[in-house]
Amino acid sequence: MSPVPWTPYDTLIILVTILVPTAMVALLVLMMRSLRRQQMLQRGLVHIVFLPEKRRRFLLSLAALGAFFVASGVIDALAGVGILLGTLPTVLSTFSFVGGATALFALIWTALRPGRLTDDEKAGLAWIPPQYYPLALAPFEASE
Repeated sequence: MSPVPWTPYDTLIILVTILVPTAMVALLVLMMRSLRRQQMLQRGLVHIVFLPEKRRRFLLSLAALGAFFVASGVIDALAGVGILLGTLPTVLSTFSFVGGATALFALIWTALRPGRLTDDEKAGLAWIPPQYYPLALAPFEASE
């Protein structure tokens, strides 16, 4: 059995697989540090807990992240037993990694970043006594 020749397409796939998720993770770490330093992470968590639209976006991003994570494992398992052959597992893994990194970015950018509230969202928070806000922060404060 002769080895398959290396193509520029293979090089592109390897570069995308390594560089894009690495760059996304670095960006996400910097974003989380910035949000935490500015005390915006806590406000974002309060918004997720008490605002239905923010909670829906958070759960959607979390579900997408989980789906890409599981897809990655399935692709690897199918390639390991020989069901997926050639460059197909590499291409699918690349899409899975990039999709997972994008879902993680969406999780932080759209869900954990508080942003400006609309009048309806402000009204949704207005009926909640401020004494309940620490409930959203309890896991965060317990870890320090």
